[in-house]
Amino acid sequence: MKLKPFLLINLLLLIFACSNESTDNDGGDGGNQDDVLIKQINYNIVDENAEFTIEFNYNDSNLTSIIDSSSALDENYSATFEYANNNLVRVNFLDDTDLVEYVILAYNSEGLLTEFTNYLFDIDGENIGVKHILTYNENNSNISLELFRGDFSSQTENIGTTDYTVANGNITEISHDSGDTVSFQYDSKNSAYKNIFSINTIALIMNASENGFEMIFGSGNNVTQRIDDQGDFVDTETTSYTYNSDDYPITAMSFYDGELDSNIEFIYE
Repeated sequence: MKLKPFLLINLLLLIFACSNESTDNDGGDGGNQDDVLIKQINYNIVDENAEFTIEFNYNDSNLTSIIDSSSALDENYSATFEYANNNLVRVNFLDDTDLVEYVILAYNSEGLLTEFTNYLFDIDGENIGVKHILTYNENNSNISLELFRGDFSSQTENIGTTDYTVANGNITEISHDSGDTVSFQYDSKNSAYKNIFSINTIALIMNASENGFEMIFGSGNNVTQRIDDQGDFVDTETTSYTYNSDDYPITAMSFYDGELDSNIEFIYE
């Protein structure tokens, strides 16, 4: 299950670089802001009168798993994360205990993400591989992902490009070959995901994966408006927040086209 984007949070300027630093994490109000880690997010979906919880688990600041549990389901959906040489190298997506997709990441000698490949099981009876090649312009104000499709052995069929426009350290627009665009506005507060190791890379993988958690975006600030323009259809999401004394969100209300969609609660370690 791919989650509806109730809460989209920004990707930063060096969006796909993997940090080599790790911190001890105590969390909580009034402490070191670099120690704050999101532990749980609770969603109440107004129209469906449904609730679900997203749980985050760590080894220091390295995210080890995300688990989605719903009041309406008896099974869990989850993602697990593997690291090597201070880099995120693999992400696994599981439907209950079944592996439905995994992602392998590759970096250059400077620790910059250069490509990643998604491996999807049993898509219309086939196992599909999709490789993403990253290109950065000189000042990193535009980053492109070129996509190649194939099987688990090789991916050579070019299936398009997605461009990310960056300004003031935030992604301001995502543009697809089809002409569809997604644009963002932000607050000036701390993202709930800010201190997760390699969160920018995790955010990209979530966005580009068939089974990704779409509310996981970035590390800097919180998106207050998101406009998805598909030509004949335009979807507008706005989100308002309350914050703790360290300027991290503690509650939010998400609106679609002016109608309240969900109430959200953030709990930190």
